[in-house]
Amino acid sequence: MAKNIEESTEFGYHFGCKELKLSHMCFANDLLVLCKGNMESVRVVKKSLDEFFAVSGLIPNLGKSTIFFGTIKEKDKQELINILPLKCGKLPVKYFGVPLLAKKLGVKDCKVLVDKASVYMLPASVIKEIEQLFKRFLWNASDSIKGKAKVAWKNVCKPKDQGGLGLKDLKKWNEANWVNTVRLKGKSIWSVDVDKGDSWGWKTMIEVRDMIKNHVRYVIGNGNISLYGKWNWPSEWMINFPNIGKIDMPSWQDDKKDKVQWFTNKNLLMDFSTKQAWEDLRIDNPSVGWCKVVWFNQMEIVEKKVQNNIRMVVSKLVLAASVYYIWQERNYRLFKKRERNGDELCKNIKYNVRLKMLALKVKKSRNMIIMADKWDLCWRKNSLFAI
Repeated sequence: MAKNIEESTEFGYHFGCKELKLSHMCFANDLLVLCKGNMESVRVVKKSLDEFFAVSGLIPNLGKSTIFFGTIKEKDKQELINILPLKCGKLPVKYFGVPLLAKKLGVKDCKVLVDKASVYMLPASVIKEIEQLFKRFLWNASDSIKGKAKVAWKNVCKPKDQGGLGLKDLKKWNEANWVNTVRLKGKSIWSVDVDKGDSWGWKTMIEVRDMIKNHVRYVIGNGNISLYGKWNWPSEWMINFPNIGKIDMPSWQDDKKDKVQWFTNKNLLMDFSTKQAWEDLRIDNPSVGWCKVVWFNQMEIVEKKVQNNIRMVVSKLVLAASVYYIWQERNYRLFKKRERNGDELCKNIKYNVRLKMLALKVKKSRNMIIMADKWDLCWRKNSLFAI
């Protein structure tokens, strides 16, 4: 195959394989060939298969082989099939459990993975391995480097206004998702018994029952939780709390069904959502005063007419640019083994801030004129210009 491709002046690689010059992949009993969808490329593939048969005596089973096309016209497809007579398949298709697509992987393609993850309680080792990938991306130059984390992971997973990056604690997130998908959909956790034959996942979840019990509420609608006008309490409740049967029956709402709702930490009753369960079950930390200094939308400053003090606006731009270029320098030194001196970094920061100032809409004022002077800018018609 490689020899024929090298000799051909018209063979075209698949658009995703051109840089690697990848034309085929061999597995135990399969051959996966990739090429551009034109006649010249398919002829090279056909010639290679014929030469393989002539040398080895092994005939490809065309009846079990399939050809897949991307965005090609029907007329062109037929011409290619005439050269290489294989049955035509339709994408997406799974190969060794991995979906093969003719386009960029989309949200719909990934949804099945998310749905499956919410059905199971993931093992602690799996969650730890996933979080290790996050940590390597955030802190490390390669898989082999350890001990480079600058901040504890539990702090990274705090919301931004509490000093973190807003990432999810996967263990808590998985628990919240699993409860919603498997057990709390239309029923109360208290109505589900635990048997010896139950899955280890459910038994594990029962261990956190006390953690969520204060968040589960029954909302009475048409009275399905009652029986013949009387409370239909579980028998063990009647034994432990004999006076529970003396509670007056409420009035029913025939147009509404009984349902289980989530009672939040802020004393609000609402339909269950994974997001709200996460907010209520996670450890709540006090807000940090510097949150809005670091996490602010620079585009709002650029796009809107700024009424803030010009000094405050420029201070935010300087801080944001400084954090970015220091972070960039750290990556250069770790990953690219390149180093810039302090003067060069300051020059980059000043240049970045100056460009953003040129996009501001500002009113003329004494403070604005002073600030423009410091940055070698001048004011004209509510805008700043380079001198």
